[in-house]
Amino acid sequence: MAVLCGPSANKFIFSNETKRFNPWWPRSVSQALLFAKNPGRNSSVLKEDHSFLKLDSMQKYVPIMDSMAKEHLDTKWAKFDEVKVHPLAKEFTFALACRIFINCANPNRVRDLMVPFFDVAEGIMSAPVNFPGTPFHGAVEGGKIIKHRLLEIIKQRRMEIAEKGVVNLGVQDLLSRLLVSSDEDGKFFSPEEIANKIIGYLIASFYTTSTAITFVLSHLAENPHVYDKVLEEQVEIAKSKGAEKMLRWADVQKMKYTWNVVCESMRLEPPAQGAFKEVLTDFTFAGFNIPKGWKAWAFVSCPEKFIRDRMTKRSSLIFKTCLAAEKMAVLCGPHANKFVFSNDTKLFIPWWPRSITQPLLFPPDNASSIREEDHSFLKLDSMQSHVPIMDSMVEDHLCTHWAHSSEVKVHSISKEFSFALA
Repeated sequence: MAVLCGPSANKFIFSNETKRFNPWWPRSVSQALLFAKNPGRNSSVLKEDHSFLKLDSMQKYVPIMDSMAKEHLDTKWAKFDEVKVHPLAKEFTFALACRIFINCANPNRVRDLMVPFFDVAEGIMSAPVNFPGTPFHGAVEGGKIIKHRLLEIIKQRRMEIAEKGVVNLGVQDLLSRLLVSSDEDGKFFSPEEIANKIIGYLIASFYTTSTAITFVLSHLAENPHVYDKVLEEQVEIAKSKGAEKMLRWADVQKMKYTWNVVCESMRLEPPAQGAFKEVLTDFTFAGFNIPKGWKAWAFVSCPEKFIRDRMTKRSSLIFKTCLAAEKMAVLCGPHANKFVFSNDTKLFIPWWPRSITQPLLFPPDNASSIREEDHSFLKLDSMQSHVPIMDSMVEDHLCTHWAHSSEVKVHSISKEFSFALA
């Protein structure tokens, strides 16, 4: 996998969608969600995506979002002195996504999809161990339930469209649009393709939106004077409309300070840490050659501080993230490497992720006691005595594995030689 970091990398990846990159999911995700190995007509479905997600299409949903937000706040927030934001944000986000993508407003039906979906969300990025009791097993079972229930909804909606006919495409939800749309050859999308597309949208919108809502509220709580300005702007817009009127797109455009706060919050805590892609053709980026067939990850780094005045200072030398289920500081560049390795045993000690120590049966902490013997064995005068051994093994290896072949696979043979030499 090639990990591309920074704004220029993100722009490069997302401006080359379908040209150099295709969407791709790790096997743990595709297995849990029952995605086909060959996604099929990606480009045809993408055109319908772009049509549905265009600004003029999404503007029509602002009143729906407003009414659902008010109802959610009245029932889940207003009656309590204290609430847990993230669980409620996830619940609201999923209900809103069901309304927009499949026009499902029935609370019972939404709940029937939400319960297995939350199992999927908890387990799709976990270790792919499909054994009862593991998060991944819960995700696989939840994925089966979601797919089955979505296929039932698709079948019912198809019958309704056949009976009533097609209404204005501009006001339809995503499911209805996909059911009446065809590809370049005039073929309609299968229920399986439509279900996969909707599940993908549910996953993408669920994580990003609920996370963004949670951190925006967190930053508002931490910055009272910013909260006061946001409240002032919202109250002014509300007064201009009257209590009973729903928000329109024109009202959203007036929320300039609020939007700046949301952008700053997402800059500080990106709602998505990255996006997986598959490379369609060889390309070069920042001096690195990335071959066709590789997987790519657009990585989003996190700055340190909420900058109230929307300044743009950030560090490209170090950032914080979470890797291997651990809080991690990522230090970049030659100065960072020199700092880390020149402070070995002073500021740093060796560490392995649990995924390495567990299969190799490493004890938790025994590195420092063996360190002095390492240095003695690896000193130059000690290693010099091994040069004749290395030379004879190289000659033997080349004669056996290379000399008699017109073409060899270098990496696999070099691994074999390195292990024998070690």
